[in-house]
Amino acid sequence: MTFVLKNIYVFYVFVIFITYTMNNVKIMGKGSASIELLFILFISLFLNIAINFKKIGKVSIQKSFYVIVLFFLYLIINIVIDTQNTSILSSYTISTSGGIILFYVLGVYLIYLINILEYQLKFNIKFLKYFIFMFIFLLIYNLYMVSDIFLYLVGDIRDDIFMIHDDTNYQRPANFLTINYIFLSILYLKILVYVKYFNKYKYRFITINLLLYLNFIVAILLSQMIGSNNGFVSLSGILFLNILILFIKNHKIFFSNFRIKFSNILFGEKAFKIWISILKTTTILSVLLYVLIILLDIDLNLFRIFGFGNSEITSITSRIAILSHFVDQFNVSPIFGNMLSPEISGSSKGEFMHSFILSILTHLGLFGMIIIILYLYLSIKQLCNYNLNLYINNIETVYFILLFIGLFAIALLGTFFIWIPIWFLFGIIFKIQKRTIK
Repeated sequence: MTFVLKNIYVFYVFVIFITYTMNNVKIMGKGSASIELLFILFISLFLNIAINFKKIGKVSIQKSFYVIVLFFLYLIINIVIDTQNTSILSSYTISTSGGIILFYVLGVYLIYLINILEYQLKFNIKFLKYFIFMFIFLLIYNLYMVSDIFLYLVGDIRDDIFMIHDDTNYQRPANFLTINYIFLSILYLKILVYVKYFNKYKYRFITINLLLYLNFIVAILLSQMIGSNNGFVSLSGILFLNILILFIKNHKIFFSNFRIKFSNILFGEKAFKIWISILKTTTILSVLLYVLIILLDIDLNLFRIFGFGNSEITSITSRIAILSHFVDQFNVSPIFGNMLSPEISGSSKGEFMHSFILSILTHLGLFGMIIIILYLYLSIKQLCNYNLNLYINNIETVYFILLFIGLFAIALLGTFFIWIPIWFLFGIIFKIQKRTIK
């Protein structure tokens, strides 16, 4: 397949993915939209595997991939043994609401396609112009989609607070919003590092920034409109990181003289520049937000993230209250877990652990926890050792690690372990191969 055909194919898949995710935001959790687009995505994946079958056989697979496959198999076995229910098996693995295998594979597939574009940049700097124009189109198209959803729902906003009347189906659309913006941010990162490295197309990059920020502002407002604090925090955190990386990437000489490690990002002398950049970003955004709130006379009590003016935020207090059931649920089967531990322990419906780690312990036990910790350890270690240009590798590693820390913290403190954005993130940032398929 020629590079021209590959580029058309990649662009086509990206448009389908954005359309699919945004259509599932618009239906507000009432079923599953655009299944035919998801089908096209996986048909294209299988065709790609068939075309590159011989090359795939020559690829060296990372150890972490075998570990995550083991985790998936262990999950499937536990579901079959504990529930004997095929609908639960489907819901946890391949459904469009909580199918962790489905969204992990989607993440792996999309980063593979992104790597096809990145591979061309190494041999032809002129390709960066095409990459930029493609991304600008995707940002405009995504802005149209998210704005259309915003305008579609804005007529249903309540008079007393900034939230639509139907506030019960927000989790699924918020998850798809988060997944969509993770994808756009990874594309943004790839363009950013090459624009800085080659010192080209800076003015076009200004256009990209403006479009990206506008996309995020609409999406963040949309997340509050539908009542999702999780979506609000996730999207705000990703936007913060996209602004932060603008400061970090300017230290070109510094990041070209050593290989980044996980400890370098948070601790020690080398982490100093990162923390300074975080301080700058926090200060600038805080001042801008304060000025906007004053100038536009925004009443924060209208938003769910501020508890609608109440003394407590129910999405937080309810999760804290459920923690009291952890010991009873964990004791059902401490070693191997039990997929029905909340029911067996006598907890009411919905009183499962809203925490990535705690829910793995209650449902998959210590054995499942050991597998996932091993996977994360190997993945982060491999991420820091990936062989690319040292500057590009370091900036991307810093971005991926900070993105992982932010979203994993959200999963750790507030979501069940089948939260699909975190599994999509695992697929798209943790490489399964040691080199890119040409």
